[in-house]
Amino acid sequence: MKSKLIFILFIFNSSMLMGQEASARKQRLSFFGGFGRSSFVYTDYSFNSTFPTLEFRLGALYSIPIVPQLRIKTGLISGAKVKRKPLNENQSGDFGYQNLDQVVSGSSHWFVEVPMLLQYDFRKELMGIKDFFGIRTGLSYRMFGNRSVGNQDFFQNKSEPLVIAGFSFKLNKSISIGLDYYKGITNITSGQTFIAENPNSPSQPTLYDFAIKNRLVQIGFEYRF
Repeated sequence: MKSKLIFILFIFNSSMLMGQEASARKQRLSFFGGFGRSSFVYTDYSFNSTFPTLEFRLGALYSIPIVPQLRIKTGLISGAKVKRKPLNENQSGDFGYQNLDQVVSGSSHWFVEVPMLLQYDFRKELMGIKDFFGIRTGLSYRMFGNRSVGNQDFFQNKSEPLVIAGFSFKLNKSISIGLDYYKGITNITSGQTFIAENPNSPSQPTLYDFAIKNRLVQIGFEYRF
């Protein structure tokens, strides 16, 4: 059902943009690739690590100007939160910490994503490159895949809306580089963790509520055809 929603969002966004094909303004198709540092953001109880991992994206973007300096971008992106080595820190009394450590080190988590961005290019010129600097913001919807092997975890079949903000520089007429910040709008997981704060009484742990969102700082590259 969620995979159908991804497909419907992509078709709807593409149709909305291509429906303006009669416009004389130039539409562009581009290849996108990016990588960055993904980590957790906590609400209520905070664990001793944000469990940073490498995250990457590859896909295609389609854009059309609304006015000469303002354009909408959408596309279809695939990527992954790459597994990392376990931290193996001395957190034997924090059961939630142990679970998160197992999730990020157990396997990579693949996803598909449909972004919807609004980009404004400033009317500046540098070394012959027009509108070389731009800012952008928008939303994205992504869905993590189903793990058919290995231990199951809270990323399995999880959907997540994200808010995005960033900027980009044109290196030439075809290539741009940018920096973006992603943050999840909804919790990727929530629950309770038991902390054995008194090593002399491990049978009487303290209970804490927690909620977790994803965040990402990403360097992206775009090649316009």
